[in-house]
Amino acid sequence: MSVGAALAVGIACALLAGALMGTLPRFRMRAAYGRRARLSVWLHEAGVPLSATRFVLGCTGAGVVALLLLTALTGSFLVAIVPAIAVAFLPRAYFARRRRHRRREVQAAWPDGLRDLAASIAAGHSLTQAVTELARHGPPALREAFARFPDLARVLGTAPALEIVKEELADATSDRVIEVLVLAQESGGGRCRHH
Repeated sequence: MSVGAALAVGIACALLAGALMGTLPRFRMRAAYGRRARLSVWLHEAGVPLSATRFVLGCTGAGVVALLLLTALTGSFLVAIVPAIAVAFLPRAYFARRRRHRRREVQAAWPDGLRDLAASIAAGHSLTQAVTELARHGPPALREAFARFPDLARVLGTAPALEIVKEELADATSDRVIEVLVLAQESGGGRCRHH
């Protein structure tokens, strides 16, 4: 009980000091939405097929279960809290590593992918056909990244489909390559055949 009382007094003092100094924390819905949007992009980059809300709830649930189990085993809430927090952050650490690995694979695949695109265009294919071939027969990391491109290009057109792939990859190297492809398509994809 004394720990809870001390925590409550500390929070009250911090809020009072903030009010007197004019620096009360501002809770903005926009900031929370921005964090959720960033987490959604991060999860997509890591290849996690969950929404940000489900991911956070899953991590929190794992932490609470660990806290309850460890409290029951040790008999002490204070001893159980640190390992429970570690369990709650374990999925984030795992998927962060997976995200870095996927980004490295895509970056390493671009030289071969660009050679495939150039060869396809030199053989007389349009830019759309060349990128579709990349999605079907390119390096494995790029095949996975461009898997949806053929369907998106049929429905939306080449440039919007490339923009969607660019957003999904969210990688600086891929962004530059795809921006050049979009520019080539917008300036009349046929020009690429002459270079």
